[in-house]
Amino acid sequence: MEDDLLTEFNTLVSNMLVHLKPHYVPMSQSAQRQLMILAAATALLLMFISLIINIVRHSKRKKKDKERLEQFELTVGTVEMALDIDSSGNYPGNKPTSSLVRQCATLGEEIDWHTNRPHNSKFVALLSYQIALSTKMSTAQAAMCFCCALVADAGMLDLPRQLFFREILSSKERKLLRTQCNGLASHLDFVPSCYFQHFLLSGFCRRENYDGSGYPEGLAGSSIPVLARIIRVAEDFTGMTGRRAQRYLLPLSSMAAVRELRRSAGLYDQRIVNIVEKIVMQS
Repeated sequence: MEDDLLTEFNTLVSNMLVHLKPHYVPMSQSAQRQLMILAAATALLLMFISLIINIVRHSKRKKKDKERLEQFELTVGTVEMALDIDSSGNYPGNKPTSSLVRQCATLGEEIDWHTNRPHNSKFVALLSYQIALSTKMSTAQAAMCFCCALVADAGMLDLPRQLFFREILSSKERKLLRTQCNGLASHLDFVPSCYFQHFLLSGFCRRENYDGSGYPEGLAGSSIPVLARIIRVAEDFTGMTGRRAQRYLLPLSSMAAVRELRRSAGLYDQRIVNIVEKIVMQS
């Protein structure tokens, strides 16, 4: 509620400053000077209030990010146990190897650096895990969703890094961005064969739209793997509320992001959006 009010006030101030236009009113030079001083003082006051609001928002966001990172680390231990990985990092029936979850987290950090989105993979994975737990999935399935979400963007590593520092992409660059799914499998060679299909499908299909208008295969509804549907919602929600919400002047509040997901009903499984709303309301 507080975030919504801050967002609305910030937008109001921005609109007032952008649309402020001088109007000719016959008056004395002295009155004009006084009016200009008053207008300048008002503008400075509004800018100062806006600055204070942004500082408060940044402080709250930084605190929230710290809490989410701490929660992520706690969840990693839970996920490791759910995937039946022992303390030595061994998979039953496989050769000794380092923890699957830790390897996913490491790859996720590499993806975040490459795409200029600090901690994005961790936040998406954490929300995906919370969504999965709120469905009828088992703990092990939710843990799988957590791991898949960490590396779903691995195909981005094959794209030029400068692509992710631009606010506006050309049509050619947007087409290039759609090829991100093509090289996903080459980055998942550390994933055990028993889990590989889940990783591949969740990453490959996560840009499919619920109404069939997405890519790369144009799948619709339940034809889209459930892990991919969960990750899609978690990924876009995180993007809307994150520091680099490119489509918006400012990051959206959690409830504003939920409303945005509802407005784009053709893109998302609305049952998953309902779960996100419940998670947001409980936090």
